[in-house]
Amino acid sequence: MERRTFIQALAASTYGVKAYADAPVADNVKAKNIIYINLDGGMSHIDTFDPKDDKEVMGDTEKIITRGDFQIGHRLPKLAEVMNKAVVIRSTTSKTGAHQQAQYLSRTSYKQLGTITHPSLGSWISHISNRDKAIPDFVLVNGISTHPGSGFLPKRQSPLPIVDPKDGLKNSKVDDKLQQRMALLKVINSKINAPIADTYNEFYDDTVRFLKSKDLELFDISKEPSAKKRAIWYFKTRSRIITSEETC
Repeated sequence: MERRTFIQALAASTYGVKAYADAPVADNVKAKNIIYINLDGGMSHIDTFDPKDDKEVMGDTEKIITRGDFQIGHRLPKLAEVMNKAVVIRSTTSKTGAHQQAQYLSRTSYKQLGTITHPSLGSWISHISNRDKAIPDFVLVNGISTHPGSGFLPKRQSPLPIVDPKDGLKNSKVDDKLQQRMALLKVINSKINAPIADTYNEFYDDTVRFLKSKDLELFDISKEPSAKKRAIWYFKTRSRIITSEETC
């Protein structure tokens, strides 16, 4: 399958979006959102979802039965109980050995080049869905500075950055000073005869529209029910102790 066809099919199956006239659309679409987790470090695939039989390779990891049709490492007993609701792909290979280049490849499906920055998957979905909503389609939590973002796509497909989830969405107030700066920036961009200036103007307009919308309440954890806030606190305090069996 070609890369363009894959993205069209992905958008159609996950969002129910008919990206192009000939793009397939699933009739039983249930998923409305995607959470993509990219671990910067952690347990090896050999110790988690791809345990081996060779003793020299597998180390002290043992296989355990799951509710799916495959086995995983013994350190994930609670995940084993719900693996009938998961899909594990073990056929993925890559010739990219360096971490930074490999992460770029996993986010964009392109090899990292010095002459171009490719869009990340979230930006592609935002670009194809083309929804007219104040809240961005793509939120990036704890993103690193080398994240490709919208790449060569328009800036309005950039992710909304949440640098630290504990601090929530910072600098989200529209005051007179911000509006003055935005107006001045538009004047400067209007003097630049280049398409990129227009894309930045659209991006800034979308940002201000978002900051003025009621959708900002989605980022206010204080308005969540007590049970949810306790769960969020538990996750924050325990997320770094993920090797413990009771959290796995």
